[in-house]
Amino acid sequence: PPAPAAPVAYDYLAGLARISTAVLAQAGPCLLENAPLHLEEMKRCAASGDSMRLRREAHAMTSLLASLMALPAMQLAARIDRSVGADCRFDARQLIDDLECEVRSLSVVVATTVAGSMP
Repeated sequence: PPAPAAPVAYDYLAGLARISTAVLAQAGPCLLENAPLHLEEMKRCAASGDSMRLRREAHAMTSLLASLMALPAMQLAARIDRSVGADCRFDARQLIDDLECEVRSLSVVVATTVAGSMP
């Protein structure tokens, strides 16, 4: 049988094109500044078993990513929130790593887009 097809990368630029420039001007820098902090806190919470704090961080990331129409990243953050909510012992480390990869891809597009929209 043929090998499964590799997942197609999400077009974050197309997602950003669907939001207003005002939202991008506000949420873009917020993502660049706060996403690394949220991700580090999520990793710390997952390692220490602090499920309530992990859910709060995942929820905050979900909201931020939704404002940028960053669907795959948003879905991962929401999945972390739901999974930890359903089972406080859920090991979210792999999902957090996956989220970090998506946020890294998104951040490159956001940084370029925000820089290109500045006068």
